[in-house]
Amino acid sequence: MCSISYFYFKYLFALLSKAFKPPSIFGNSLEETIKKIINRNDRSTSFLLKSFIINQGDEKLEIDIRRESQIRRVLMFNFCADLLKERIIGHRGKQAYMISWMFGAFMFLMYSILFFSFLNLQLYRVDDSNFIYQGAYRTFDFFYYTLKTITFADIEIVKPISIIARIIEISCFFIIGIFLLIIFLSIILSMKQERLNENLKLTTALIDSESLIIKQYVEAEFGSNLRSLAQEVKNIDDSLQNLRQFIERLF
Repeated sequence: MCSISYFYFKYLFALLSKAFKPPSIFGNSLEETIKKIINRNDRSTSFLLKSFIINQGDEKLEIDIRRESQIRRVLMFNFCADLLKERIIGHRGKQAYMISWMFGAFMFLMYSILFFSFLNLQLYRVDDSNFIYQGAYRTFDFFYYTLKTITFADIEIVKPISIIARIIEISCFFIIGIFLLIIFLSIILSMKQERLNENLKLTTALIDSESLIIKQYVEAEFGSNLRSLAQEVKNIDDSLQNLRQFIERLF
């Protein structure tokens, strides 16, 4: 009971700290890294260019096939970058941030219910005089009792009678209720904070930076622009449409 309580309250403290920090998509260290990538002098060090556009496996392909493969990847990246920028600049970026917070609130609720269910069950096993228990399915009954505790309602088959059992019941009600309130207030306030807007702008700046590198590579390597090269790739429209559907599901 002490061990699991330690880890639960450690998680609770981390969640509380996050709720009162300025909202951001990235941490401070990641922000600095992204800024360095955007402002770097050596554009040839682009990880995206080396890992996605210029694939090591292309060396084994014939020249024509390799050219088409690279052009296809460039076109897909360019299409994906434009679509992501459109989504991020609009309300979708904030919506994704809100969804992540809502998921966090759901996970907090699940962890808390399981934690207090375990705590109540173990307290009963240590000393059955802590509760009046008249049920037949002990594990489920204490889980159900914990769910009812959130609304401060009673059930007939489980009743806390000792001081410690009642303290746990009150703690469950207040901790879950108060923390859910803090989380939802944090979500509402986060939508109005400039830090989140700055992170969204930083994301679009990173996309623009990588797009410029890819564009310069295409013009130097193939001696043409993307619009002209798109005509050389077969079935590219189908691939781009599938990519659009995938991104729209994410945002």
